[in-house]
Amino acid sequence: MTTIETERLLVRKWDVEGDLDDAFSFYGDAEIMRFIPGGVKDREQTRTSLQRMYDRDKEVGFGIWPVVHKADRRVIGACGVFHIPDHAPDVEIAWIFDKAYHGQGYATEAARAVTDFAFAELHLPVLYALIHQLNTPSIGVAGRLGMSFARMMYAYDRDLRLYEKQAPQ
Repeated sequence: MTTIETERLLVRKWDVEGDLDDAFSFYGDAEIMRFIPGGVKDREQTRTSLQRMYDRDKEVGFGIWPVVHKADRRVIGACGVFHIPDHAPDVEIAWIFDKAYHGQGYATEAARAVTDFAFAELHLPVLYALIHQLNTPSIGVAGRLGMSFARMMYAYDRDLRLYEKQAPQ
């Protein structure tokens, strides 16, 4: 993947050490991580996760990537696509953002750009989003992406709402 650019954001590959402090600000926040499998991470767990995401992207050609706020030059979140564990070849899109950037459209902006990339460059036929039923902000993002609720699905050791979006014809 080359860098994906939107009006306010850049989505690019991880710089594990350079991005660690910014990433820890959201991966280490209990409120932000309450719906994320595995929950809050300490600094070393965040480093390990960033390295794993970097390696997986290198191995399969896609993954979860950092989202950089162009004006701040900070990593304010992460967004990308990956195989759903135990459900490959199905691919999930996911997003997470520092709470200082919530409610400003950044998740939708990044996820829309990643969705376009997934369909145009990865030629995926469908994208899924697995969202905890109480995570209303993410349910809203899925709706703004044009994703439709399909069914409940058991994944990540919990029941989640499965949203889907077909590739454009």
